[in-house]
Amino acid sequence: MGRSEVPVAASTVRGLNPFPVLFRRDSFAVDRLPILNEKETIDTPLISEPGQNFMVRVLQDAAEPVTLMVTGSLTTVAQALDIAPEIESKIQEIVWMGGTLNVIGNVSKDMEPGQDMSAEWNAYWDPIAIDRI
Repeated sequence: MGRSEVPVAASTVRGLNPFPVLFRRDSFAVDRLPILNEKETIDTPLISEPGQNFMVRVLQDAAEPVTLMVTGSLTTVAQALDIAPEIESKIQEIVWMGGTLNVIGNVSKDMEPGQDMSAEWNAYWDPIAIDRI
């Protein structure tokens, strides 16, 4: 994205229901698309601090409450709150890409046995975190 000054951290926490093998396999196939790999070097390496700890530190240092935009599960946010409950006051709102309302979900029985398309992956990944948040 051309923003090498923006720190990037990887979370080390995982939810209860990992993505099915087909989803994980497809992510490797998509990564092979030439347009996604136009640069040969990564200008923004991962910082050594785990994502959940990075989130705690950034929120603790925030001068005012912030908006979190979460495009996956809420597992890292829930873990950060477990580590440092006081950071809740630094979260103004959470904008989350997750869940479904009046539409079918994307957890299908052909990818996850026993499902009925009512669940959405970012919620299904970690329902305990959803409840926590």
